[in-house]
Amino acid sequence: MHEAQRITKKGNVIDVLASYSPLFDEKGQWDGGVAIYKDITDRKRLFNELKESEERYRLITEHTSDLIKIINPQGTVLYCSPSHFDVLGIRPDETINKPIFIGMHHDSIETFKLTIEKIISTRKPASIRFQRITRKGEFIWLHTIGSPILNNEGNKVDKILFVARNITERKKYEEQLQHYALVDHLTGQPNRRYFFSRLLDEMEKAKFSHSTLAVMMLDIDRFKHVNDSMGHDIGDQLLKEFSERVKDCLHENDILARIGGDEFAILLPDVKSNQAIVNVANRIINSLQEKWVIDEHQFNTTSSIGISFYPPYELNYKTLIKQADKALYQAKEGGRNCFKVYTNTEF
Repeated sequence: MHEAQRITKKGNVIDVLASYSPLFDEKGQWDGGVAIYKDITDRKRLFNELKESEERYRLITEHTSDLIKIINPQGTVLYCSPSHFDVLGIRPDETINKPIFIGMHHDSIETFKLTIEKIISTRKPASIRFQRITRKGEFIWLHTIGSPILNNEGNKVDKILFVARNITERKKYEEQLQHYALVDHLTGQPNRRYFFSRLLDEMEKAKFSHSTLAVMMLDIDRFKHVNDSMGHDIGDQLLKEFSERVKDCLHENDILARIGGDEFAILLPDVKSNQAIVNVANRIINSLQEKWVIDEHQFNTTSSIGISFYPPYELNYKTLIKQADKALYQAKEGGRNCFKVYTNTEF
């Protein structure tokens, strides 16, 4: 997150707080990103006025909703704005002469300390996001900009001014954007991007720990017939209910993802035995024998499943998926409504 300037449609220059979140494809390569801009023109103007007049600074700090603190280089609070009571439920005098880290989430303290050290060493502003507890016991997200106040000689940081704002709602919005980028909107299951990212991670873990993982590729038998004869609305509802039935057959750490169309993939990490995977495949096949009832339609449809295993550790993720796809094709050639393992091992 950093400060920048942007030109509006009207040609006005405004100050913004820019946040960029990368998105990665299944190869782990950059594939795009999400940019969020927050207009901070007014805050920048107020901050500049703070430098110009001590009296103006006092008036602003007493009436702003931003949280303003001044600390010494050791992290002791020297000043705390009245807004802390409105935002956090904490009286300013409760924080004076105490470490600024009191009330911070334990995951934020070390990063905040490093930010202070950076400001002191560079004598330049720095920003940080951190979590802070309120009087009600709730943790909220704050974004703060720390600016050094130099001594008279201008060669040493005498104090640090922190101006913080509650960004809890913005944080939730960013998390939602990240969630939407990794979830199939129809079924609510992880999408192709998320699946391949997790597959790469789990393959690395399996190789390091000498453990086994399995991949299942599955689709809905004669799904095109359902779409063509009953309509796409029924087809969409079938995809949703199909994913729910399959999900119910999996363990907590297994990952079901919609790859595209009626094609799904399952990642099963830390496999204890081949028989355990056979049991999962059988549970899925059995769960799909029950008749589907969607709106006024009642019909039967099943699934074919292809399975591949890792190790061999020299396999890459593409080969692992291709092996599962080949096994899926064998299952369809074998009459559908069954599973096949790539090695053609008979269970």
